Amino acid sequence: MLKAEGLTKKFGGLLAVDRATFEVGKPALTVVVGPNGAGKSTLFNLIGGLFPVSSGRLLLFGQDITDLPAYERVRRGIAKTFQLVSVFPQMSVREHVLLPRRKREGRAKGPGKTVEGILDRMGLLDKIDAPCARLTIGEKKRLELAMVLSLEPELLLLDEVFAGLTAHEVDQLKKAVLQLATEKAILLIEHRLDIVMEIARRVIVMVKGAVIAEGTPAEVRANTAVQKAYLREDR
Repeated sequence: MLKAEGLTKKFGGLLAVDRATFEVGKPALTVVVGPNGAGKSTLFNLIGGLFPVSSGRLLLFGQDITDLPAYERVRRGIAKTFQLVSVFPQMSVREHVLLPRRKREGRAKGPGKTVEGILDRMGLLDKIDAPCARLTIGEKKRLELAMVLSLEPELLLLDEVFAGLTAHEVDQLKKAVLQLATEKAILLIEHRLDIVMEIARRVIVMVKGAVIAEGTPAEVRANTAVQKAYLREDR
């Protein structure tokens, strides 16, 4: 579904993403891991169209999207969450899910695609008319996921969605993400290896901007280069 070929991003003399090459299928849950500064969020911003690519190219369903602006990528099926959730405190949960929706000819209807259906999937239906100022961090993260789902995306880019959550909130969100992964392609950044090993179908490991390994969780964990550069199990 998504194919990155030699994707590179430079900020002046800093090489943030170094010739990243990988593929993401559908449906599947692929997790991107790596130490701080590895280039994970920059990679997501390249895929989402928030940063221009220095070199390389991106293909979505075989079509070159390398030079498309972010809004056009959304129209083609890419939706992204952010590390820090930002909401309008006085607006209701319902209004937040309506905000990103767009008219699209022939859009499929169904119980899981109405505002109520989306919020029900995210466990927020009972909060539908509540102002967002009353939501917990975990609820705000599920609301952000509901907002991107209202765009009916094919590919979800989830940037550290589990960060800052309690164990109960992690379990709630994990169930939602795993269910979505049966329907859509998901590319997720996560630091907690216990979560990675539990939910990922494939893992991409980045170090200093480069992809150094890709495979199943077991394959990646057994990779000597990954152990030395990231897991550090030899120290």
